[in-house]
Amino acid sequence: TTQVISGKYFFDTELPTYVNELAVNNGFEIFPNPVIDNITIKPSFTGNAIVEIYTVEGKKLMNQTISVQTNIPYTLDISNLESGIYFAKLSNSDKIYTCKIVIQ
Repeated sequence: TTQVISGKYFFDTELPTYVNELAVNNGFEIFPNPVIDNITIKPSFTGNAIVEIYTVEGKKLMNQTISVQTNIPYTLDISNLESGIYFAKLSNSDKIYTCKIVIQ
């Protein structure tokens, strides 16, 4: 690890190689993370919701409406996406939740 100290700031120049296995947002859990082919989404609410996947540049790649039931996870096939960092957005009529995901 290379350490750079500049005034009162400390920088670690080593890039992270993983993210938490379970991304938890107040509105949903998404796992595994990093992911290869399929992500599992477990919302904390019921009803209809929209799942969207975005690039870090903000380009929408996926848009799917799902019917959410209590404690029943939903699996989303993302095998067509290239390796990289993306954002998952889950929204219902009341709220919008986002989470960073890494595809290997």
